[in-house]
Amino acid sequence: MPVLYAAVAGVSSTHAQLLETNPVVITGSRVAEPLADVLPSVSVISRKDIEKAQAPTLADLLQGEAGVEFGRNGGPGSVTSFFLRGQNSVNTVILIDGVRTQVDGGGNLTITDMPLDMIERIEVLRGNASALYGEAAIGGVINIITRRSQGRTKVYANLEAGSFETRRASVGYGGVSDDLSYDLQAGKNYSKGFSAIDPALKPLANPDRDGSETTFGNVRFEKRLSANRQLGLRLSAKSTDTDFDMTSGAPSDTHRFKTRTEGINIFWRENISQQWLSQLDLSYADFANDNLKNGAIAVSFGTPNGEYRGRQNSVRWFNTYALQSNSTLNFGLDYSDETYKQLNTYEAKRHLTGYFAGMNHKEGRWTWQANARQDTVSLDRVASGTSASKDNSASSYLLGLGYTLTAQWRATASVSTGFRTPTADELMGYGGTLSLSPEKHKTEELGVTFQQAQTLARLVYFHTRSENAIAWSGSFSCYADCYKNIGETRNQGLELSVRTEWAGNSVRLSAVSQDPWNVTENSALLRRAKRYGSLDVSRSFGASEVGTRLYAASARSDWDNVNLPGYGLVSFYASRKMDANWTLRVRLDNALDKPYRLADAYNTAGRGFFVALQYSPKQ
Repeated sequence: MPVLYAAVAGVSSTHAQLLETNPVVITGSRVAEPLADVLPSVSVISRKDIEKAQAPTLADLLQGEAGVEFGRNGGPGSVTSFFLRGQNSVNTVILIDGVRTQVDGGGNLTITDMPLDMIERIEVLRGNASALYGEAAIGGVINIITRRSQGRTKVYANLEAGSFETRRASVGYGGVSDDLSYDLQAGKNYSKGFSAIDPALKPLANPDRDGSETTFGNVRFEKRLSANRQLGLRLSAKSTDTDFDMTSGAPSDTHRFKTRTEGINIFWRENISQQWLSQLDLSYADFANDNLKNGAIAVSFGTPNGEYRGRQNSVRWFNTYALQSNSTLNFGLDYSDETYKQLNTYEAKRHLTGYFAGMNHKEGRWTWQANARQDTVSLDRVASGTSASKDNSASSYLLGLGYTLTAQWRATASVSTGFRTPTADELMGYGGTLSLSPEKHKTEELGVTFQQAQTLARLVYFHTRSENAIAWSGSFSCYADCYKNIGETRNQGLELSVRTEWAGNSVRLSAVSQDPWNVTENSALLRRAKRYGSLDVSRSFGASEVGTRLYAASARSDWDNVNLPGYGLVSFYASRKMDANWTLRVRLDNALDKPYRLADAYNTAGRGFFVALQYSPKQ
């Protein structure tokens, strides 16, 4: 029964003693399995990895994971896009504790800058996962599992200071007391930053520094009501103020984006029988985004239209049922009711309903995984006294097969389909096109996995084809029918991920060779490299640990045929346990002060030095 519990809860605490190279994960199949046994391509970032990396943001932490690229319009807090497996950012799903997070009217993720102090671990599922997680889960899924203290109640904290006038502070209190486990957290991050846009390339951009400030809080309770029943609650809130630059207007203009997100999740988990475990999640989330110019709401065509609001009510019912010792069934439904508003302009309502089922089976050397899902998405919009509606439905599937070649080697293969419906903005927003059809995707994968002692390596060949891909027309002077189904896109390539202990060193390696291509228009997909990868090597010396991290990416294209040159980054980090409770950490980012760009004309951080003091009492 512990396996079923972990599959629903998204927790692997019952398997905490497993080697970090082969932890138990749940995202790849919705059933808890050792990472080496999972058929889809999955990687894990543990709490220990997060603390060691000392990354400033979620995007910086994920950079270098196989299959993960990102673009950012400036420094931390700026608009960030994830490109999983070469897909557009809107083709990525982020889960928090297994529950799908909110997007805005453009399908953009609203939680890309989630503070890392709130996170216990991250599971990254690469590739088409619509059959498991529904609409838009094409490039993959990022499952964020929130902080969970174990053992006795304790206080934990982190303080950091460094370049760009960076200041970060967080404090938490959590543990287990009788039948109650809990965590309470709060924190604040600040950086004065750097100019988001290079005024040498865009003379109308304000050359001043563009900073960012984030305040956050998170509360989590889980109460065991009986041996077979649990009740849980999670509350979260975050507000961010980020300065940014524009390429139009006057160089003296100031621009700021103020964002606020709040969320509530209540779950009920029950062992209905020895074989059947069921969980019901009820969630509410909202966001508010205000675009300010010179301290006032931005105005377009004489109308203040820089205020955006969103609300999401969702229900998830998820079940696992052990048919026999080597077969597990999972099934359930997802429902979401969403509202998007651009004040003084339009309001849209979106309703999603999905039914899913899957089975995992092992027989001798063979492993099978089968998942199927049916989704219906409806959208209604009111603007300027007129209304419009659009309904879409689609089914998707995933079929996977694994075969154990030897005690160390395993071969895998899978085929999957998926889809993404047009967003509210694409259909009915500024420049929207009501006649758009849903995107359709199909992926084939072949892989081989090696697992022995403290080594886990996976090599995957993937091939994804997309029909009816949706894109902007390319003209920023467009006012109507600006989005279009451009036809076919594809991406194919090889993806290598390795985690091992070698000659006393801890090693993480990833490398990707891909070809993200717009077949219909015979052009490269924007801001995606054909080759990228990372190497992280660290070594412990008693109470100290030192490490270095290398990241490299080849050239990419951007709007208006702009070429973004390839680049390589070198960073160093070190830590020293001062006693059982206190750890001192330092890092040197971009040690060679390498200039590079993730988006045309937008600056990135140069060399930066940071010092952190962590308080984390032992259990």
